[in-house]
Amino acid sequence: MGKIREGRYEIHTSKAEAITRFRQLQGPCREERSDEKTIEFFCSKRGKIAITRAYRQRSESDSSTNLYGRIITQDGKTYVTYYTTFSGLSNFSKLFSLILGIIVTVFALFFAVKSEEPAAIVASLILGLALLMYFFINGMGDAKNAPGNSQILIEELERRVIAVNNWNR
Repeated sequence: MGKIREGRYEIHTSKAEAITRFRQLQGPCREERSDEKTIEFFCSKRGKIAITRAYRQRSESDSSTNLYGRIITQDGKTYVTYYTTFSGLSNFSKLFSLILGIIVTVFALFFAVKSEEPAAIVASLILGLALLMYFFINGMGDAKNAPGNSQILIEELERRVIAVNNWNR
């Protein structure tokens, strides 16, 4: 897991109050990642922050680009420190799924040819190609989209920091 960007924002309130406010701002974000998947903002009771793929979408392949942070106090001021990451592990699982799809397609074609049914051969070929296209389209663009997705996550955090700083205005 490699860091893409890191930084911090100053919060104009106490750490405890910032955590309370961020927790009230939890939930789905307005913006989506480059693959049009919904992202969601989380804040723990201890001030740990995450912006990642929405919880209800986690059954799908997990997101490669995420933002993690925490609320800290330093020199009498409150800050949100953050970093965005790119995980090659989720790309590995997508590549593994693609290879598995190829193997399943080859076996399906082999058994279809062996059955000598033209309809079975055509159906296996169409199904196999559709499966391969799905796996290929679904996961091969994450690495090149990581910087853009990272920026989307940072901007989403910045909007929430502004909301916390302008809470009583």
